[in-house]
Amino acid sequence: MEKRMIKRRGAFCVIISIAIILCMAVGVVSAVNRDGAGHTADAAVISSYAQVAGGTDLLLSDYKTRDNVVFNGNVLSDLYQKLVGTGKGYNDVDKASTIAKAGTEQGYIHAGLDSADIRGKNSGQNVVVTLGGLKWSVTSLSTGTDGNGDTVPIATLWLVDGQFNSKWNTWNANNFTYAYPSSMYSSSYVRARLLNGVASDGSEVKYISGANLSTLTSLSPTEKQSNYKLNPFILNPGTNSDGTADRSNGSITDFLIKPKNVSYQLTQALNDLDKVTSKNGWYQGQNDALGPIADSKWHPSYPQVKTIQNKTGPDGQGYYSWGEDYIWLPSWVETGWGVPSGQSFKASRGLWNTDAAIRGSSNTSWLRSGVTSV
Repeated sequence: MEKRMIKRRGAFCVIISIAIILCMAVGVVSAVNRDGAGHTADAAVISSYAQVAGGTDLLLSDYKTRDNVVFNGNVLSDLYQKLVGTGKGYNDVDKASTIAKAGTEQGYIHAGLDSADIRGKNSGQNVVVTLGGLKWSVTSLSTGTDGNGDTVPIATLWLVDGQFNSKWNTWNANNFTYAYPSSMYSSSYVRARLLNGVASDGSEVKYISGANLSTLTSLSPTEKQSNYKLNPFILNPGTNSDGTADRSNGSITDFLIKPKNVSYQLTQALNDLDKVTSKNGWYQGQNDALGPIADSKWHPSYPQVKTIQNKTGPDGQGYYSWGEDYIWLPSWVETGWGVPSGQSFKASRGLWNTDAAIRGSSNTSWLRSGVTSV
């Protein structure tokens, strides 16, 4: 029987101050794949790109001692210009982010600029910005909703290369009657590793370690990383006695946005994308959307696959729990895909309208996307 596991890169969302939101993709190199097979990236790590501010970090060197000013204004200004043009500023970014596209059902983000639009403003090169000592490719400029319910511009960033080795999960079974199926991203081992075992509020993020279990497993001390480079994008800051943010833990999550507040994260469907781009006859994949997907978009011969949308296990982690994360693995729908040698299916550039360079990696890396059939 047909079975397709999607394994490519990862992502996470960030609000850049009150001015702009960045959705940032986290690449986690996979040393051991879920099905034991070897998979390769579309290309080598991106090496030629339009670099924002010569590689100067968007974060100020002393941001941990500050309250609301954590970003370098000069770097932010250069980022704006690389998004919308020389001499342009925030108002231009805001306007560009709202320009309507055809919508996710037509193979596009709902509004704004995709990576091809951005390359078009930078001599055909992808834009790369440094944040927190890491390099990120800009995949799109769009809109989302902030904590006040206001519409704000969002720039989605994708980590240029992987950070550590991980399995997607520690086991595999095609059984969706389990409280925590092996293909559910929210209870996966890779999500727990990506978050270093902790949610933004300090609660524990666990994973399901075997078939038909009702209790999740904690990461062991040896599985957690000390001095984890992604910590600033995971834990919330503390609060000082005067009500200002205590950034001693390095956090900037009060400037980030969760994927549940990004419009196309709620509705994206592999079935929609495939119909208008690759035309491979593919159906909806698990873990792609943060909202329910119509039955007609799931494989009619495998109705059990779509039941994962209704899962919330006894420990409280459900199918949509990852929507609360500030860092997350992206989906195949977002990134698109190339065609490996020997394969006959057709390629797609995804909602982000990517090219092979931006999809490049030094090794195989994971996506959150799961099976479409079993």
